[in-house]
Amino acid sequence: MLRGSIVVAALLVWSIAAHGEGTSTQSVPSANDVAKALKTVNGAAEYLRTKHAEYVACEDKIRATPEFKPIAGHIPPPGSKPTAAQFADTSLITSDEASAMAVLAPQYRVCRSITENAEASLLPAMEKIYKDSEDARAAIVANLIARRLSWGSYYKAIGKLSEQTKARRAEVRSRISKTAK
Repeated sequence: MLRGSIVVAALLVWSIAAHGEGTSTQSVPSANDVAKALKTVNGAAEYLRTKHAEYVACEDKIRATPEFKPIAGHIPPPGSKPTAAQFADTSLITSDEASAMAVLAPQYRVCRSITENAEASLLPAMEKIYKDSEDARAAIVANLIARRLSWGSYYKAIGKLSEQTKARRAEVRSRISKTAK
């Protein structure tokens, strides 16, 4: 997420530098415009890195709570994907696990919103993508809690959603990149 956002921000800033921000008819950016563009891109990159660190810290806090203990074996560490055994898990969620998921899912949502809102503040077209993703994620979690999905099916559904969201984000970045050229 971070790298793609920075690349798109760079293209947009470069486009503004190259074509000017108002009535300017520049076709080649001045050294000053390029310097401003680089400063803006670096600022955006630092902003996104800071927000990503906040997201990781937020998830770490959740993992440290007693409520997390019942699902600890089911939730991969941040940045990790489920194992083959987790994908193959046909067990249904237990009552204790369901209670934990019901409490923690909204907290995880808050953590994800840190980076989602940051990226959407730089690329507003991402806002709907993230809202749709969060709505779909909530439905998947609800189905897990209601025991309509096994843990393995949950991982597969979340993985598919993640890939769909990633594809939609890439599509937006591609459109923005083409517009900026």
